[in-house]
Parts: sequence; C-alpha cells; structure tokens
Amino acid sequence: LLGVLTFTVGLVADFCPIPHEVAEMIGNISFLFGSLFFTIGGAAECVENEVFVSLKCDQGWVGALLNFLGGLGFLVGAILAFIEGMSYWSLFMYGIGSAIFTFGSAVMIIMWKDEQFGLTFLAVLNQLGGHDGRPLIGDSKSKDKDNEEKTLSAAAAVFIMVYVMVGVMSTYDFLIVIEKLSVTEMPLVVAQEAFTAGLPCIFAHFMLALTSGVYRTPSVAPFKQLYIGCRYLGVLMCINNTLRFVRGLQRAYCVTRGECEAWEKWN
Repeated sequence: LLGVLTFTVGLVADFCPIPHEVAEMIGNISFLFGSLFFTIGGAAECVENEVFVSLKCDQGWVGALLNFLGGLGFLVGAILAFIEGMSYWSLFMYGIGSAIFTFGSAVMIIMWKDEQFGLTFLAVLNQLGGHDGRPLIGDSKSKDKDNEEKTLSAAAAVFIMVYVMVGVMSTYDFLIVIEKLSVTEMPLVVAQEAFTAGLPCIFAHFMLALTSGVYRTPSVAPFKQLYIGCRYLGVLMCINNTLRFVRGLQRAYCVTRGECEAWEKWN
C-alpha cells in the first residue's frame, strides 16, 4: 500500500502545472521510494513463507519470491532513472519487474482458487484447511472423515486472469485516447472514444465480482449460456484492447520519428 501511494505522488506530479524538470525529479524520487517499499514488502513475504531458509516451492513460497524479484526489478529501474542516458534501461527494468509481478499475481489467483486466503502475506492461514488449503467439510458417510470442499475451478482461475488482462489493456487504451485531448479541437469526440475504450474495464470488474460469488458455471439455461458467452466476450475484448494498445504504441513511435503524416494516411 505504501509503495502504491508513493508511486501515485510521482504520477500526479505529471499533471500538475509545474516545470517539467521539477515533475521529473519528483517522479524519480517517488518511484525510488515506492520501489523500495515494494522490495521491502516482498522481502517480508519471503520471511513469512521461509523463502530464504527453505526450498518448499509451494504456492506461497513461489508467490513471495516473485513479488520480491518484481520489487527488485522496479528498484533497479528507479535507480537507473537518475543516471543520464539510462532511461531506456530504466524503463526496460520496470518492464521486467512488471512481468514478474504479473506471474506473482497469477500465483495468488491460484491460491485464491484454493481458498488460501492468507496468500503470500499470512502463510499460517493457508494451512487451516486440508492438504491443499481448501476448507474442510464433513463426510456424510463417515463421522471421522473430512473431505476438502470444491471451490473455483482451474478454468475459472484462468478466466479471472483474462478479466484482469481486459481491465489492464482497457485502462491503457483509455489513457492513450485521453492523451489526444492535448492535440485535438474536438474534445467531445475524444470523450466518446475514451468512454468506449473504458467499457471493457467496467465489464471486467463486473465479471470479477460475479466470479467471486459464482464458483461454478451455472447448469440451468439460459444462465449457463450467458455465463459462457461472457467468458468468450472477455477473450475477444482482451484481444481487441491489446491490439488497440499496440496500435497506440506504434503511433507514438511514428510521432517521435517525425512520421506522423504517413501514420495518419495509413489509418
């Protein structure tokens, strides 16, 4: 939480009416401390899951290690930002850290699927259930035997990751569209495009909220078909917003190279 709040300070500075050099310095300093908090938090998770003293390699162990490595990637990127001529490698390390954090988040989604609500933060909570961490329920055939309760399926966990990806790509697309406000004379058109770009993010949050309560695909029509249809729609939204994001990056690259006219003609 401290890391996220500290990063927010640097992001907000870019939108304030202050000199670019001042905003850049505020951003670099806040990103440095935010990355340091991420690394310290990851190290604390490693201590909680005995990463430094064992090779258990269970879900909590792997998730804690990935969070620590992701924080280190951010920390290296933040340090490189203070060195002149190293901006590319700074952003590259941020990208590496983000990729590692992505895998760490995927591990925690799997832990959520298995009802291991301690995640990588409180390892003791993950051992309160059965062998796989799931809650125990009594066996109706035997008073002395307990079975682990079924929770989220593997497919549901995969689609949770898809919905998260939809939300991320939609947010990127939304911000890319909003950036056009600085160079356009038609703000209402940009607002309409931004609203369209942000709709998949809203859809993704609705589906995440639904999945948190509906563990299994409904078996009764038409709810089964609607539920499965929403999953396929989420995949299509993920592909569409990813392509739009890549297209936005290509446009930004062409603008920096002075090929804006050729880009606009191609579009």
